[in-house]
Amino acid sequence: MDNHNNHNNYDNHDNHNNSTSHLETVHDPCPGLGEVLSAYLDGEIDEVTTGSVAAHLQGCMKCSAELAELRQVKRFLALGSPLAPPLPTGLQERVRARTFGDRAAGFGRGEGKLSGESIGTRRSTTRSRGLPKISPGCILGRRWLTAPALAAGLVLLLLAVGVLSNIKLNPFEPSPVEAAVEASVKDHIMCERLGQVPQSLPGDAAQVRIALASAVGMSVAAPADLPPAYSFLGGRAFRAASLDAAHLAWIEPGNSMISFYQAADPGGEMPAGWRAAPLDGRTFWLSSADEANAVLWRANGVLYLLAGKLPEADLLRIALSVNTLGKQAHRQIGGDS
Repeated sequence: MDNHNNHNNYDNHDNHNNSTSHLETVHDPCPGLGEVLSAYLDGEIDEVTTGSVAAHLQGCMKCSAELAELRQVKRFLALGSPLAPPLPTGLQERVRARTFGDRAAGFGRGEGKLSGESIGTRRSTTRSRGLPKISPGCILGRRWLTAPALAAGLVLLLLAVGVLSNIKLNPFEPSPVEAAVEASVKDHIMCERLGQVPQSLPGDAAQVRIALASAVGMSVAAPADLPPAYSFLGGRAFRAASLDAAHLAWIEPGNSMISFYQAADPGGEMPAGWRAAPLDGRTFWLSSADEANAVLWRANGVLYLLAGKLPEADLLRIALSVNTLGKQAHRQIGGDS
């Protein structure tokens, strides 16, 4: 009897653990696959990455739904697609009316069209029907549309476009730094879920850094103080919002990943909500999340980001090793050497 009760207790305990694990999986938000999902749909990634994405899609409803939406959008935008909506009724007539005013009615009835008549007859017919005489430097009798006026109008149009391009239409739009950092952290989480760096360049860390230098237009640094369990996984050029970034990654046997991103610093404010951490005469910004902690800093016109599940103190130690600032800086964050 006691054995039977104990057996039931073990079963209940196991069921509770399984239920808890299932709930954690359900509520664990997937950051999405980003540009990799679109490349997967277009068949632009290698076989290994394709297999990893396909396996991820089998267990991720969010990414599967996003893939279905991408398919619909591509079908809708395809050239000659029957799904594309037709032009609104009367659009052509309204464009003519706004362009030519009352004269548009005559054009709509076929007036002003050339026929097989003689030139003299065509001219007299055109004048008799009330259409203006077309003279050099004049379009449909509007003498103000001369070449100088057109040139002046073009200059004004270009100036207006330049002014509007510098106006921030959406005051809630993130800054270039904030957008790049958000894209990089999401990319790190996606790569960690896949267990690889999609479309990684071949070679070891030194060879990949040399190749990336040409892609991003600058020398690519790398952390020197990494935990021994982590080995180099790969690297690639990555489009972090509006910035061209270099991405290097290291992974340990438990699939925990450390990502290092580097891009030209666009200037401006650091992301809102990140905590400033002055250290060794420099300022780092820290962010903590369930799936990744991150350290952000800038130096000499370059923006750097480290992301991983390590404690913030360990990430700071790795960040300091990028430029090898010396033992004093390491001791300030609790290091022994």
